Amino acid sequence: MISLDDKILQIIRRHEPQDFKNFAEISSEGTALVHIVDWMNTKVVIKKLVKSSMKEAINEICLTGLISPYPNIITFYGVTKLEDEKQYSLVLEYADSGTLGKYLRDDTITFKWENQLKFAKEIASAILWLHNDKGVIHGDL
Repeated sequence: MISLDDKILQIIRRHEPQDFKNFAEISSEGTALVHIVDWMNTKVVIKKLVKSSMKEAINEICLTGLISPYPNIITFYGVTKLEDEKQYSLVLEYADSGTLGKYLRDDTITFKWENQLKFAKEIASAILWLHNDKGVIHGDL
């Protein structure tokens, strides 16, 4: 019988933990612990799902792998199992400007109408693509 780990590895790229250097925690809020790391001469994020069941983690890994790449969605590079960890962590594109939520909280005074419209169009475009092309409904917008 094929294990769940083997099924994941058949469809999603797995990266070795020693490929990542210079871990720096950037967030520990919510259900994930997020680190920025160096990987292949670039910065990426490793997102460790800390408050989820294995089923929820597998679901996020599979969905993230399904929807990448798209211009307005963070790129998914694969998964890794860090030392002494039981669950996989996601390897994702690093958004050096931070999250949209952080941007909105930090820059509300200077958030011009033109930028609001641009962001709304980009979000709507990504959601439309998810729904129409991938059959995915985003659960927490």
